[in-house]
Amino acid sequence: RFYGEIFAQIEAAGVVLATSAGNSGPGNFTMGCPACAEAGLAVASLNSQAQDYPVSIVSMAALEFISLPGSNDEGTTVEIPSNVTAPAVIGGDVDPGNIAACLPFSAGSFTGAIAIAFRGANSASEEACTFADKIINVKAGGATGVIIINNVPGDPITMGGLTDLSYPSVMISLSDGQELLRNYAEGENVTIGAITQFDLPVGTISRFSSRGPNIDDSVLKP
Repeated sequence: RFYGEIFAQIEAAGVVLATSAGNSGPGNFTMGCPACAEAGLAVASLNSQAQDYPVSIVSMAALEFISLPGSNDEGTTVEIPSNVTAPAVIGGDVDPGNIAACLPFSAGSFTGAIAIAFRGANSASEEACTFADKIINVKAGGATGVIIINNVPGDPITMGGLTDLSYPSVMISLSDGQELLRNYAEGENVTIGAITQFDLPVGTISRFSSRGPNIDDSVLKP
């Protein structure tokens, strides 16, 4: 309401107002505020060049999320030739002080499971560990693969610096990770999908850019 009132006054004064749609896209209903206000223009980003990049579809029950596989320092991507399905085990459930898998886990903590951990550090007072450290720690705990949840809004990133390119290691966005955790039930299977190429032709919304419909989908705006 605050944005709507202020923006309406600005437009009434004859000023053209434009704000960013946000950087949490490119899915539906990812429009952020203040672009969520009915007044004003919302600006998104379009691809000026065709792009394609490797992705893995992470799925749990009816949920599906786009993830980015990790890579080594030379940019060679982790190889996931076929789907990997196993029960999901959350690192923070195994050890509440190790949500980001920056410390070793007890042997057998993840045996036969796919580990889920956060990007960054275990707490605000600690320094973030490397992605390679996270993979080493969950793999030593018996995990058959790992899903890292981004710790900041926006797209997942490619986890660099990995050394074991045969180990299924992917990252999903913070919003997708939060949805996965909300719907998680102990022992539920999760799948890290085989690597596929995701194509973004010219003129499509950039993979980082938010777009509508707005939260209130009865409101249409440019």
